[in-house]
Amino acid sequence: MKLKTKVCIAGLMMAAMCGAASAQSLELWAVASAGTAYVVAVAPLSTTGEFVTAILNGNNDLEAIAWKNNTNTRSITRLGSWTGGPLGGSVMFGPDLAVAGISNNRFVTAEINDGGFLELTSFQVNSNGTITLLGNTDTSSVVDTVAITALDAQRVVTVTTDTTQATVTTWIVNSNGSVTAQATPAILQIPSSSVAVAAMSSTQIVVAQNNGNNPHTGMLNVLTLTSLSVASNGALAQESVLYSAQYGNATGPPRMSVASLGGGALAVDCMDDGGYPILNFWNISASGLITLLSSSQNYDNPATTLSVANMGGYAFTIDNAEATPNLYETAVWGQSQGTYQMLAGSTVGGCTNYCYWGTAAAAALEGEVATATTGSSTLFVEVWLFLP
Repeated sequence: MKLKTKVCIAGLMMAAMCGAASAQSLELWAVASAGTAYVVAVAPLSTTGEFVTAILNGNNDLEAIAWKNNTNTRSITRLGSWTGGPLGGSVMFGPDLAVAGISNNRFVTAEINDGGFLELTSFQVNSNGTITLLGNTDTSSVVDTVAITALDAQRVVTVTTDTTQATVTTWIVNSNGSVTAQATPAILQIPSSSVAVAAMSSTQIVVAQNNGNNPHTGMLNVLTLTSLSVASNGALAQESVLYSAQYGNATGPPRMSVASLGGGALAVDCMDDGGYPILNFWNISASGLITLLSSSQNYDNPATTLSVANMGGYAFTIDNAEATPNLYETAVWGQSQGTYQMLAGSTVGGCTNYCYWGTAAAAALEGEVATATTGSSTLFVEVWLFLP
């Protein structure tokens, strides 16, 4: 990936800026670290500047940690944490783990437990920063992958996959924190090895999958986008399906991420069939029609993990590059001269071993982005700021 600015990190991610800043720059605003982590997810909380990470820790357990971004001091404060039971998978290629923030500083994790079943857990971050477990739902569904998005102040949507299909479910988080399915799930007859979901509004979502079978051409490993409407009672109705270009068969860490950029724009970050990240921008109409706006050129290096987040209407991406094994690459993308282009980029290091075997996640804050990465099996959290 062609980078305009560079951030050098030494030791335990202590930041030192290197080189002159361009007119548009992406700044590493603050950094913090925690203990051992192998799989990460991150989501904003409703209190400004606060966010939460959900991780597979060194004991193979689910752990949630709350953080606060201190804008005035350019620092991140670790608040409370909570540790639960074991998750499935291995520490190298752990289970899918997802998290979504809803109202009143509550958040919901969606995880695959050590029995292979989907599990949803709701929490609240209290005013003193401690995390309280509110409710837990063990389902009877054995799943391979899971993704989650917040739909509104008290609802989330999950997408799970098995060997034959994807299941889309609307869940309501009740006032006591219990999590219950709101309506009969929608079934997408598209097998996939990677899945992502984004809420375009409180009444519409888009599901992204790979490894679907294009019924028109028979081609496997295609990017498949499905738009669905969501009724107030949680009922889901498929609006349209689009089969795009051929992409690689993802194994191990997640290789697909989506983010709503507002105004019907959707960013989809995924792997091509050579393992190179590629970023697509789509328009999702109110009726669910899916139209390609722009497709970026492939990044310069293959990667094993990637994530995209809304950064004030821009698309923020993070991936770990095979050619630079001790670095993560970040970039901001926006509209320029009628198409989406990379506006600024940076690199961040700190892995004494290979970032290439780590995972990364990103989530929107107020005009900024929080990221979580697993460099050298250590959890690092960062806040990024884009100066347009």
